[in-house]
Amino acid sequence: GVYIKEKATATFLETDIIGSGTPIPLKFFQAKETKRSVTYKMFGKKEILPHAFIKGGSFPKRVELKKLNGNVFQRADGDQFPIAKQEGPSIARVMSKPEIASAIIKKANERLIANIQYQLARQEYAANKKAK
Repeated sequence: GVYIKEKATATFLETDIIGSGTPIPLKFFQAKETKRSVTYKMFGKKEILPHAFIKGGSFPKRVELKKLNGNVFQRADGDQFPIAKQEGPSIARVMSKPEIASAIIKKANERLIANIQYQLARQEYAANKKAK
């Protein structure tokens, strides 16, 4: 997940945003099983993973398998076993891309400005209420 190390305070206006290095399973990228492969959508681009599967049984009577938990698997070699769970990128790797990092900074700056304006309005309201 994404973690904020320590909240910024009035005396120290800085914080760290940390993304975990754990890869995200492909099931969270709109993975769908077809007859010969699994398709998924990553960063707006449709990708195909040949010889992968989500369900068990023979096509078209495929069934959900509880122990696979909806994840995408692919055979390590052409035989039945072993199978390997397929994963996408980690949050940390995605956050380190320059275009993503700049979007995060832009959004953080927008939220900071809105938050400062809100806090100033609160202080002004409190000061006006005390003056009455």
